[in-house]
Amino acid sequence: MAHVSLPYEPSQVKVYESLLADLQHHRQAAEDAGRSRQLQILMEAELQLAEHINDRGHPSPIGLFSSTNSAREIQDLMEQNAQIKARNAGRFEQLVAAELTQARSHHGKITGYHDAYGRILEEVDEFWDEVRAKKEKRNRENSLRELIQIATLAQRAAEDLGLVTS
Repeated sequence: MAHVSLPYEPSQVKVYESLLADLQHHRQAAEDAGRSRQLQILMEAELQLAEHINDRGHPSPIGLFSSTNSAREIQDLMEQNAQIKARNAGRFEQLVAAELTQARSHHGKITGYHDAYGRILEEVDEFWDEVRAKKEKRNRENSLRELIQIATLAQRAAEDLGLVTS
């Protein structure tokens, strides 16, 4: 691979090329497996590496590589990262708010600390069932549903017990 020699030594270029290739490999594996949080972390790591390369004097992070495919890959990476952040922004909070509305209409008020503890513990136990399952047997939808219910019950408990205002 041809590369810009300044300000990098050839050994540094190899290290950066290797790091970027590893990050891209892991990013693809995370994307294929549908692990959005891991994917986001890897994309951010790639961007940080690209920014580091850019900070070291290259006009763009692409100055390190000879292929225009690399330029497209990093541009795509930045766009994908922005899309994932936009898609996930506030989603959990919205799901909890919707569950909270439904729970208030279908279930009675939490009457005390022991009642709150019992209800939350039941949902934590259901999430614990997902945690104990082998990775390939875990159900992502069930896991998310249980976490939403835990968050919903925690908020309901805080409000119903007068710890915060609703």
